Amino acid sequence: MPLSRLNAIPVSLRAWASALLVVVTLLAAGCVEAPAAEALPATADVAEPQVESATLPANPANPANAPTTAPTVAPTATIEPTAAPTDIPGPTQTPVPFGDVASGVPYRLPLVVQHVTETTAVLFFELHTAAPGLLIYWPEANPAEQHTVSLPADRSYHQVVLEGLQPGTSYAAIVGIGPEASNGEYREPSYRGELWGTVTFTTTANPVEWPLRVGVIGDSGFGEQVTFDLAQDMAASDLDFTVHTGDVVYQMYNEGDPFESYAFKWYQPLEAILERMPVYPVIGNHDVEESAIWEDVPFYYRVFPPFPDPAFEPSAYDGRNMWYAVAYGDVQFLLLDTQVFFSEGGRAEQEAWIAERLADPRFRITIPVMHVPPYSYGRHAGTGLTVRGWTTLYEGANVPLVLSGHDHNYERVTINGITYIISGGGSASLYPQTEDMPEGGVFIQQSHWVLLEIYEDRIEVQARGRDGTVLDRATIPLG
Repeated sequence: MPLSRLNAIPVSLRAWASALLVVVTLLAAGCVEAPAAEALPATADVAEPQVESATLPANPANPANAPTTAPTVAPTATIEPTAAPTDIPGPTQTPVPFGDVASGVPYRLPLVVQHVTETTAVLFFELHTAAPGLLIYWPEANPAEQHTVSLPADRSYHQVVLEGLQPGTSYAAIVGIGPEASNGEYREPSYRGELWGTVTFTTTANPVEWPLRVGVIGDSGFGEQVTFDLAQDMAASDLDFTVHTGDVVYQMYNEGDPFESYAFKWYQPLEAILERMPVYPVIGNHDVEESAIWEDVPFYYRVFPPFPDPAFEPSAYDGRNMWYAVAYGDVQFLLLDTQVFFSEGGRAEQEAWIAERLADPRFRITIPVMHVPPYSYGRHAGTGLTVRGWTTLYEGANVPLVLSGHDHNYERVTINGITYIISGGGSASLYPQTEDMPEGGVFIQQSHWVLLEIYEDRIEVQARGRDGTVLDRATIPLG
């Protein structure tokens, strides 16, 4: 990020008239024992952890292409959290002095917004080493209303939950390490030698404002220029948030270090959207394969820890964010883990959770997101038979649309009243059509992302190519 953007942070800031309640959950990484020889993983009944004691679990891997079985790994190691403060942080009486050079403590994982609701936001980052500092945030429309959260000096892995935010309001946030002994300044951590800068997010309006604009991208994890280009188009499209259909990083063995892999194949290609909105991923087979294991844990679970949402009970399984839900008004998205059919435990627990979510009367429609598609007409057509049983849960429920990835192309087909869309073209690695589609089906072998505009009576679908060209349009009526 250019220094001009950092210098735009306000230097004269007045306190907030009413303080916001801030709950800070700060996590530290744990270690587990080495994996055992190849065997089918056991599915243990594990008590669902409270969000205050989230874990970085051990987790089985799976082969690279067709998801099958995986080696078992050692039990999970619990992260020791810092207790959340019970007092309301006071307003900032003076501006936070911010230097124009980077801190000597860089990010290992840069600041992102994991989740937003009407009145809360969850921010996440990891520093290279533990260091004291502040998380500073303010409404974009009134930067004088600065507020700060202190970061304990003995933690490097931080998940910060902000509560008491105003609905329908855009905020900005930045991390400052310090203060410097010489001048009392705070300095921003760098990431891969560059300043990451502020992140922005907008809380959900109350009442909600239609349409909800959602970006969909998948199978993007190669670090290619086309992914940068797609992300730029997404960032310019006034999205509320993005869902990722899985396989966020491929071939981690190429870099030899998971932090390098995620830098080159996740954070840098998708920076344009990661700095502006939540990006909600689902687990792909490449996200938990053998090369994705680091310290006996799939690195995915370090980058995407569970987060709290006041609308839902915690759904972490064995401490892992394997499946979860997000809501916008009376629309809910179910972010699912299809690896439970191949290499991960928890299939029965997830299916019970899906049934419970589908029966929730608060939601008019539900949109499941799953990596392996139940219907595909490309390279992975046969794999869908394994997960197709879930469609019986969707049929008869208020499910108008199912989103998937895994096949590196764009597909749209309607079966038994449900539209199934595959968006797996987030890279230049594309797969051809291998089977005939039902009448009315669409198959496009191009890099793309998908725009969903969800209205009260319909969903407008647009598949967009690398240059912004509209590749496909469809309207899904809502009853």
